[in-house]
Amino acid sequence: MRLRPLIERELRRAFKLLEDQAVSATFQKRVATGFNFGTAELVSQEGDEVPAKVIVTKTTRKKEAVAKTLMVRSSEVGSLSLYAQVLMDDGDLWDIGEVIVDRGYILLLRIVKEMDNG
Repeated sequence: MRLRPLIERELRRAFKLLEDQAVSATFQKRVATGFNFGTAELVSQEGDEVPAKVIVTKTTRKKEAVAKTLMVRSSEVGSLSLYAQVLMDDGDLWDIGEVIVDRGYILLLRIVKEMDNG
């Protein structure tokens, strides 16, 4: 028996057991920009969106920003280097910060949102 399918199956089971703790999030891919030398204009392309279920494990509030730590299955989102922001189910858009843990199956990452001080 191969180990990877077993881990994936048990990971799906664990997330199913925690589904009341999970929230919906949409990972938004980075916007690709470039330069068209033929027309001498900037080129930009909207990124795709990838929906995923995430578990918020920690929230930290400071005067200038709020940070959350998210746990997500890597099979749902793939490489985090493709994404710039996360749209949480409450409608707030968060910047993707550092990847805390990447074990190949589970990603633990920090997302950050600046506070309005006005």
